[in-house]
Amino acid sequence: MKDFLEHFKEIKDNPEISHYLFKGVLNELPSWQAFIDYIEFSKIAGNYRSDSEGIYILHTDPTNHDLSSFGIVQQLRSEIREIYGDEIDMVGITLLISELSKDDTDGPTGITKHYDPQDTVHWACVGKSQWHIYSDETNEIEFEYIVEPGDVFFTRKHIVHDVESLSKRAACILTMHKDGETEYGKK
Repeated sequence: MKDFLEHFKEIKDNPEISHYLFKGVLNELPSWQAFIDYIEFSKIAGNYRSDSEGIYILHTDPTNHDLSSFGIVQQLRSEIREIYGDEIDMVGITLLISELSKDDTDGPTGITKHYDPQDTVHWACVGKSQWHIYSDETNEIEFEYIVEPGDVFFTRKHIVHDVESLSKRAACILTMHKDGETEYGKK
């Protein structure tokens, strides 16, 4: 993790870089079952959200929820919080689960075109996804990436993107919050 964090800090500190894919850097992965179990817990805890059938976006409370099944996510949260320092107030942890792949449905299998009002760190834990980054000027796909387990995808705030599940997948998403920013914006 040390090498990844050093490289992450370099990328984060370079304002010319809007996004970056770190390939195979965090391979101590939580299981699919850990994510599935958290769906049921989140219904009781009141942090349950499903925008589409088979897609779950579960906001955790790192201080009150047991995230021990998610391996190094708490350590990752702490290290990234230290890298950002006073630039942010907190690092949130959101679990994303997609039980569907693009072969299973004609509907959405991931998060449709949007931007986040904060920097995000997306740690892919199970399955594969395809990411599109859109051009600010033309609003057309400018970059496309395949993200696999162990990969970490960094996006700066306000970068328009979408994500499609190529298989069932799960991820831990860390979001950098300052002054009560909202979750995300549609584009």
